Amino acid sequence: MQFKGKRLQINVNTGASGSVCVALERPDGTVIDGRTPADAIRAHGIGLHKPVKREMCDDLTPTAGQAIRLGIQLKAARQYGFQFVEM
Repeated sequence: MQFKGKRLQINVNTGASGSVCVALERPDGTVIDGRTPADAIRAHGIGLHKPVKREMCDDLTPTAGQAIRLGIQLKAARQYGFQFVEM
């Protein structure tokens, strides 16, 4: 997919021990530097517009307009949707 926006938000519901982690990948499946699961701050709880956080930088502007894949890892969680936003 290609996107425009600065931040990724997810609609998620995790159990008490659950979490969600999102990586950004190139179309061939290789993870984009700084966007690996290890760089992500795991999301917990219930959120309609829960921001996907990173250790270093949440701004996705450098990858906007490029073809990417989302590598979404769910642990005791349900993910209902996502969106890219400008804020």
